[in-house]
Amino acid sequence: MVLPGYYMLFAMNADGVPSISRSIQITGTGAPRITHPGDQSGVINAGVNLPLAVSAATSYAATNLPTGLAINATTGTISGIPTQP
Repeated sequence: MVLPGYYMLFAMNADGVPSISRSIQITGTGAPRITHPGDQSGVINAGVNLPLAVSAATSYAATNLPTGLAINATTGTISGIPTQP
């Protein structure tokens, strides 16, 4: 996701040599908005499936999830079996 603003756009050839930059402007409504999923709790070694609702997202990422959980970069669903609190 790119936030609205002015950016310098470069292209690289196969040797990694950049082109002369071009200035571009990205317009839009701003940063994506996530719908709060509410307080969540679970049990160790029990399955989890938590879909997230986000407007204007093209991909998803998460850090510091409990061991055993992962986020699907395409759908935003957090799933897996947590093995630690």
